[in-house]
Amino acid sequence: MMNIVHKTKMLNQEKKKKDDGNTEIELLRELDAIDEILDNTTIVKPSQCFVQVLQAVGLGAAKLNGMSNPYCEVQLKGGKSTKKRTLYPKKKKTYYVENTLSPEWSDQCFLFDVDQEAVSVTRGYMIRVQVRSFEFLKTHSLGQADVQLHNLRDQRVQDGWYPLTGRRTVSSNPSEFDGSIKLRTQWIYTIPALLEYR
Repeated sequence: MMNIVHKTKMLNQEKKKKDDGNTEIELLRELDAIDEILDNTTIVKPSQCFVQVLQAVGLGAAKLNGMSNPYCEVQLKGGKSTKKRTLYPKKKKTYYVENTLSPEWSDQCFLFDVDQEAVSVTRGYMIRVQVRSFEFLKTHSLGQADVQLHNLRDQRVQDGWYPLTGRRTVSSNPSEFDGSIKLRTQWIYTIPALLEYR
């Protein structure tokens, strides 16, 4: 991976030095090719968080047939003030899995740039995963899980199950189990950890 990062830096330096229009176009094409290889799922700089949605179990039924079409919306939430929370408005989505209460997803990886302030605070920065059921006219919430970034401070890959809360489905009962979701997460915020990253 470091070869790609090193090559990207060299290409950027060469791009700045060259005045020839054709050479600049060629360099831009090479940089685009590198971006396609990384596919926005590989940590390439400090202050990035990787999230992979793996599977869920025990989801509620959103359809009358007793099933759901689950998918996930993944978003980075940050800061204590409302101003900070608007820094990360974009939700990233998985595909939906039809007619199941225990979906499994493959290759659903997302990368988020994290504000450097998150390293020094103990609260306020989190990855929020909302599980929903896809329907043509509307969606139903199957619950959500929050992963606090301060729990990822060891900068290592963590696989874990997270309980879902806040389910709103056709069979909603406050005493029922809301299910859980399995995620793979990693937050890299230092240069040494980036160098050790695979």
